[in-house]
Amino acid sequence: MYFVDFNSSPNPFQMGKYVLPALFIVLCSVSALKAQPFQPCTSAGQNSCTCGTAPKICTIDDLDGYTFQMATYQHPNDGPTPMCNPMPPGSGGTTSNNPTWVAFLAWCDAFTLELAFSNCTGGNTGLDRGLQAAIYSQCVQPQNHVVDGGCETDYFPNCNCGPTNGCTPNCFGCGVNNGTRVMNITGLTVGATYYLLVDGCAGSACNVTINVVNSGNCTQSIGNWPSPIDGPTEVCVGTTHDYTQEIALGGVKFPWFINGTEIGGIDITPGTNTVTYPITWNTPGTYTLCVDAYNGCVPVTAAPAPNCITVKVYDAEAGTITAQPTPVCPNGVVNINVTGSSTATGVSQYILIVDDSGEIIEVVPGTSTTFTWPACADFTAYSYNFVTNLGTIPMVGDNISSIQSGCNTTCCELDDAPFSFADTQPPVFTTSPPDLTFSCYADVPVMPELTFTDNCIQPSNIVGVQEDNFTNCDGGTITRTWTVTDSCGNSAQEVQTITIQPVPEATHPMFADTTVMCDAFPAATYMPVLNYTNGLTGPCQIAGSIVPIRTVDTMNCEGTVTYLWEYTDFCDRLIEEERVWTIEPPLEAEFVNPPADITVACVDFPPTNSLPPLSFTNGQTGVCAVAGQIIPTREVDTLNCEGTVTFTWEGNDRCGRPLYHQQVVTVQPPPDIAFVNLPPDTATIECYQIPDPAILPPLAYSNGVSSGSCRIVGTVAPVRTDAYDICGGQIDYLWEKTDSCGRYISYTQTLFVLPTPPPAWINPPSDVTLPCGQTIPAGQLPPLQYSNAQAGFCEIAGEVIPTR
Repeated sequence: MYFVDFNSSPNPFQMGKYVLPALFIVLCSVSALKAQPFQPCTSAGQNSCTCGTAPKICTIDDLDGYTFQMATYQHPNDGPTPMCNPMPPGSGGTTSNNPTWVAFLAWCDAFTLELAFSNCTGGNTGLDRGLQAAIYSQCVQPQNHVVDGGCETDYFPNCNCGPTNGCTPNCFGCGVNNGTRVMNITGLTVGATYYLLVDGCAGSACNVTINVVNSGNCTQSIGNWPSPIDGPTEVCVGTTHDYTQEIALGGVKFPWFINGTEIGGIDITPGTNTVTYPITWNTPGTYTLCVDAYNGCVPVTAAPAPNCITVKVYDAEAGTITAQPTPVCPNGVVNINVTGSSTATGVSQYILIVDDSGEIIEVVPGTSTTFTWPACADFTAYSYNFVTNLGTIPMVGDNISSIQSGCNTTCCELDDAPFSFADTQPPVFTTSPPDLTFSCYADVPVMPELTFTDNCIQPSNIVGVQEDNFTNCDGGTITRTWTVTDSCGNSAQEVQTITIQPVPEATHPMFADTTVMCDAFPAATYMPVLNYTNGLTGPCQIAGSIVPIRTVDTMNCEGTVTYLWEYTDFCDRLIEEERVWTIEPPLEAEFVNPPADITVACVDFPPTNSLPPLSFTNGQTGVCAVAGQIIPTREVDTLNCEGTVTFTWEGNDRCGRPLYHQQVVTVQPPPDIAFVNLPPDTATIECYQIPDPAILPPLAYSNGVSSGSCRIVGTVAPVRTDAYDICGGQIDYLWEKTDSCGRYISYTQTLFVLPTPPPAWINPPSDVTLPCGQTIPAGQLPPLQYSNAQAGFCEIAGEVIPTR
């Protein structure tokens, strides 16, 4: 049987659930249509010429036993080229020639299709090549397809189109004039649409009979719902929500219903697992939301039954809230009531009290409450009506803005009523204290409490605040301020100023300074008392006596004695008086009989331990007497036993005044020295009398003083100079001396040395005459000795060998 095109638009089932299905039943029950499920494409524009316009049948069983004659009309562009991928690779593919298309729904995932062909006539090539066929899952280029036996690669069936083709279920028959080929179709999606293509090899046209085998297990029914509808079951008026349903196997069209009325439908494509439908809920109430499934062959009235859920739609209503009385005094009571709010089941009603910053300070369930506040402030009462399961109960401390923004997206509503606690009248004092003046701080009375009245608070007494701007002595002011402020900030104030006069300073007698001689120096026990008073009595009185502090400041027997009277009164003021005694110094002292300068001989040189003291005095007695002695310093300045010895007496008297005297003793040098017992200037000596060089005869010297520091005596060895040999010469002795006074003396003696005596032959032989024949041997040379009879340095001796 034929069926309506369920992929076309508009959807014929959008007009209601129970109208078109009856028409469907009528169309599908016409047996004459079942005999001719499609006609071959004989000219352009016919529905069987292309995949997209192919006639559709409800089940592949409608093709069982169908016989038709293929047309020779060539329209290769209406079929895929190649029809299938080459198998094996490189063997070439097939092309479309005179394709005829028919679409069908799959009710099981596999079946077998037999195509018997015969009486093939030549196509555009004039060859009787038989037929080729294939089944595709989509009507697009390139075509996806369904195959069996794992023959699927890429987009098209693999086929060789020969009589021994291993993929004959997909593409077969080419090259023979008649026969039967079997297509084992597997891997179908139940409920999906598939497309059968019958085409002539090389454009051949054959008589074809289609037989469907092993499709008895394919039931034309839609599977059960795999799960309930997924979506919210409690929603708010005006909100839109998505509802999702897993598809029932075989379903293609999924209409949605609310309380039995269709609201829309969704078509799916094969491979889609879920359908989602958005719904906007505009009216509160309880609704049954259902989704159903059907396709072009199974009506919507068939199984499965609609899948349904119950959805409750709520509408919050805050009503009208009032807050009275307003304004009211702090601590007053404001009555808050809500009327007209929703009381439906599942809806909650609360009253929220919010301060002027938006903070929620009180949350009360229900429609009435009371509120009080101890100070002036502005508040807003809110009626908060919301769906219990969708809204939230505010917490104290939350901000109302979070509730207000939430009501834009959740099921809630707010109504507000502002109110306030206010007081514009300030308190009033019943008395006003006068300003006062006192001569002493001790006379200031205790600060009293003042009474006030007010329209919002009870009359009462208030303690003032005292600001002291005075001291007990300097005086000043005391400011007393009584301030009362009601809870709304309205204030009343009373100010009292108390003036305190300063405490007078004390007075005392004055003393004049004085100058006295040293013998009138005041005694240490002299300590006169100073009396003072300010003439008052009581706590502001300043009076008493002061013993002075005595300070002696003297130096060099003069200076001052100071008497200082000091006292600091309780006002921290200084009472001070000073008297200075100036003490004149005693007369200056002088040395007694200071010695004059003198000249003395060396023998009278002052001894080294001679430091004669020198006395001094000022001629006064008692405390003014200045006397004493000074030991001098001794300074010797001599050169070459003559010069000076200076005595200096220097120091200070007890008053620190300098004393100075100096005596210079000029010392004459001692007598000159001279050598004693001088030897003769010259002498002549024999050679043997030359003195030993190691012996240097000393020569004494003296200045003729017998003793003391002026005596100069001693000896000095000479310097010997030799200028002689055995033949004579001289020896010089030089005595030299520089005494301690730097004076020089010298003496020279010369010894003339005579030559040593000449030598003589010792026992010289006398002349002899020898007889003839007697002679002295030729080699005999008798030596002859000689000597001068001296020894040592002066000796001349030896022997001489004769000449012969």
